[in-house]
Amino acid sequence: MARIDKLGAKIILYPDAEEFIQQSLLRARMTAVAEEIRKDPEAHPLRRSLLKTKMRPYQLDGIAFAAGADRAILADDMGLDKTNQGISVVELLARQAPVSKVLIICPASVRSQWRSEILRFSDRSCDRVLGGAVQRAAQ
Repeated sequence: MARIDKLGAKIILYPDAEEFIQQSLLRARMTAVAEEIRKDPEAHPLRRSLLKTKMRPYQLDGIAFAAGADRAILADDMGLDKTNQGISVVELLARQAPVSKVLIICPASVRSQWRSEILRFSDRSCDRVLGGAVQRAAQ
């Protein structure tokens, strides 16, 4: 944009067009990152640097799938660390995009587990939204 301004051309960029451009650029960037990871998830450096734990290759592949798909649901078998994969997708998005807040919707029975895993495996803060509808809305 600055180069066009220097040429003396007057440009009007409406907010909806700018948002569309930014979303398209992000989608392309995330697709490229996902493709790079999926070439060799076992040797990819994010396997050791995305969280405070070393991920298994299939976990990193799942993260790449979710991040590159624009929207996805991880539905692996029980015990394959979908929670950590979800946290990792958020971490990857935070590094690649202007993501600063994420809302995780989960059953009340596992919200403490999510919080514990977020604090254990990432440097992100985590707040729980508790109480009835009125209290949750205030939070």
